[in-house]
Amino acid sequence: MKASQSGVEVSKAELGALLFFAGGATKDGVVKFRVGGSGKIVACSTDGKLAVECEATAGDADTGEWAVPAGFLETVRRGINKGKTEAILVFTPQGLKHALLRGAASKDKQVAFEDETAGTSTQLSIAQVHNMVKRPELQGSWFAILPKNLNRAIDVVHKAADNCPITVYPPKENTDALRFEASCEGGRWRGSLPTAAVSRPGEEADDSDEDETPPGTPAKQTRLPHTEKAGKGKAAAKPAAAAAEADNPVVDDDYVPEGTVEGSVNGKPARKKAGKKGAKK
Repeated sequence: MKASQSGVEVSKAELGALLFFAGGATKDGVVKFRVGGSGKIVACSTDGKLAVECEATAGDADTGEWAVPAGFLETVRRGINKGKTEAILVFTPQGLKHALLRGAASKDKQVAFEDETAGTSTQLSIAQVHNMVKRPELQGSWFAILPKNLNRAIDVVHKAADNCPITVYPPKENTDALRFEASCEGGRWRGSLPTAAVSRPGEEADDSDEDETPPGTPAKQTRLPHTEKAGKGKAAAKPAAAAAEADNPVVDDDYVPEGTVEGSVNGKPARKKAGKKGAKK
């Protein structure tokens, strides 16, 4: 989403999100847009329970505040062919003028259509929506989670638990797993979801955690230096003392290579002398 002198450019996905929180393409639903003097455009919607807002760059767009009917925006959304068509909402000081659908590659061909409804009123202002969505002061721990991990997993458990509410337990640390449960007549569902690596709320971490070992994975076993063969065939194993000297030239006098027994020679256990045979009768 962005705004300029041409209007407010919105994508199909952006309209879909705004309409979802506005309660869908209902008769009384609206989405509000506001361009202030700070060079930002704010779009928000709510159905009284759910609320969302989006802040983007406004550039040289004219300032103002407008309410657009959800039904009209749904028509615009359906007209957008992802990757081939873009939508521009054109506003005047009096309100919405019309919407333009034009090719993303060519700006010459464009279709304009106007809103013929009068459903541009709402009981909630942008300030009220902002108060609903703004986060509280961060105290204690916080965590972040990828929507694909949360939405799909919670949805299947929600259906399996006879559509009962799901209780979510935030982790004690932002790197711990998020846990949830739901109880119904058919049983009790419990599960956990991994958290996402972020540098701060809403911002992706600089280093990806894809290469990190997942929690609970046993550490890989490594061979000790004195058990690694130096060559093939009759090549002797490298003594542990030599490996120790390579790292630290000072070797303790009491150093005993692992795997040796008392009385061994060069790391090899000494052979025991065979006992004398009993005297013949």
